[in-house]
Amino acid sequence: DMNEIVDIEDRLTGMQLFEPGQLNLVALMRSGSQNMAMVEDFTGKGYVISEGIKIGRRGVVKKIAPNTVVIEETAQTRAGKKIITEIVMILKKEGEE
Repeated sequence: DMNEIVDIEDRLTGMQLFEPGQLNLVALMRSGSQNMAMVEDFTGKGYVISEGIKIGRRGVVKKIAPNTVVIEETAQTRAGKKIITEIVMILKKEGEE
Protein backbone atom coordinates (compact mmCIF):
# COMPACT_ATOMS: atom_id res chain seq x y z
CA ASP A 1 0.00 0.00 0.00
CA MET A 2 1.58 3.26 -1.13
CA ASN A 3 -0.29 5.21 1.59
CA GLU A 4 1.16 3.08 4.39
CA ILE A 5 3.29 5.09 6.81
CA VAL A 6 6.86 3.87 7.04
CA ASP A 7 9.05 4.47 10.05
CA ILE A 8 12.74 5.14 9.68
CA GLU A 9 14.66 2.65 11.76
CA ASP A 10 16.64 5.00 13.97
CA ARG A 11 17.77 4.22 17.49
CA LEU A 12 15.44 6.17 19.76
CA THR A 13 16.95 8.01 22.71
CA GLY A 14 15.83 10.44 25.40
CA MET A 15 12.38 11.92 24.80
CA GLN A 16 12.02 9.92 21.56
CA LEU A 17 11.24 6.93 23.78
CA PHE A 18 7.92 8.57 24.74
CA GLU A 19 5.02 9.26 22.43
CA PRO A 20 3.26 12.58 23.23
CA GLY A 21 0.13 10.73 24.42
CA GLN A 22 2.19 9.04 27.15
CA LEU A 23 3.12 12.37 28.74
CA ASN A 24 1.27 14.95 30.82
CA LEU A 25 2.16 18.62 30.71
CA VAL A 26 2.68 19.72 34.32
CA ALA A 27 4.58 23.04 34.21
CA LEU A 28 5.72 25.84 31.92
CA MET A 29 8.89 27.83 32.60
CA ARG A 30 10.96 30.58 31.05
CA SER A 31 14.73 30.94 31.34
CA GLY A 32 15.95 34.14 29.75
CA SER A 33 14.41 34.12 26.29
CA GLN A 34 13.88 30.35 26.16
CA ASN A 35 10.51 28.76 26.93
CA MET A 36 10.63 25.34 28.55
CA ALA A 37 8.05 22.88 29.78
CA MET A 38 7.99 20.02 32.24
CA VAL A 39 6.24 16.81 31.29
CA GLU A 40 5.61 13.76 33.41
CA ASP A 41 5.49 10.12 32.34
CA PHE A 42 3.02 7.54 33.68
CA THR A 43 5.31 6.73 36.63
CA GLY A 44 5.39 10.38 37.73
CA LYS A 45 8.97 11.01 36.57
CA GLY A 46 9.47 14.54 35.23
CA TYR A 47 11.38 15.71 32.15
CA VAL A 48 12.20 19.24 30.97
CA ILE A 49 11.62 19.87 27.27
CA SER A 50 12.31 22.88 25.07
CA GLU A 51 11.46 23.99 21.54
CA GLY A 52 13.23 21.93 18.88
CA ILE A 53 13.59 18.77 20.99
CA LYS A 54 12.57 15.49 19.32
CA ILE A 55 9.72 13.68 21.03
CA GLY A 56 8.33 10.28 20.09
CA ARG A 57 9.17 8.56 16.78
CA ARG A 58 8.16 11.46 14.53
CA GLY A 59 7.58 14.54 16.69
CA VAL A 60 9.40 17.80 17.33
CA VAL A 61 8.40 20.39 19.93
CA LYS A 62 7.43 23.30 17.67
CA LYS A 63 6.23 25.89 20.16
CA ILE A 64 5.86 26.39 23.91
CA ALA A 65 3.16 28.98 24.62
CA PRO A 66 1.65 30.33 27.87
CA ASN A 67 -0.45 27.20 28.61
CA THR A 68 0.27 24.80 25.71
CA VAL A 69 3.02 22.82 24.04
CA VAL A 70 2.66 22.23 20.30
CA ILE A 71 4.28 19.10 18.86
CA GLU A 72 4.51 18.63 15.11
CA GLU A 73 4.67 15.01 13.91
CA THR A 74 5.88 14.31 10.39
CA ALA A 75 5.20 10.88 8.90
CA GLN A 76 6.12 9.65 5.45
CA THR A 77 4.21 7.18 3.27
CA ARG A 78 5.77 4.55 1.03
CA ALA A 79 5.02 6.88 -1.90
CA GLY A 80 7.12 9.61 -0.24
CA LYS A 81 4.17 11.82 0.71
CA LYS A 82 4.67 13.71 3.99
CA ILE A 83 1.82 13.81 6.49
CA ILE A 84 2.11 16.51 9.16
CA THR A 85 0.01 16.30 12.32
CA GLU A 86 -0.09 18.86 15.11
CA ILE A 87 -0.54 17.68 18.70
CA VAL A 88 -1.37 20.25 21.36
CA MET A 89 -0.67 19.46 25.01
CA ILE A 90 -2.64 21.70 27.37
CA LEU A 91 -1.55 22.60 30.88
CA LYS A 92 -4.34 21.57 33.22
CA LYS A 93 -5.11 23.65 36.29
CA GLU A 94 -4.73 22.09 39.74
CA GLY A 95 -7.43 19.44 40.23
CA GLU A 96 -8.46 19.14 36.56
CA GLU A 97 -8.35 15.74 34.90
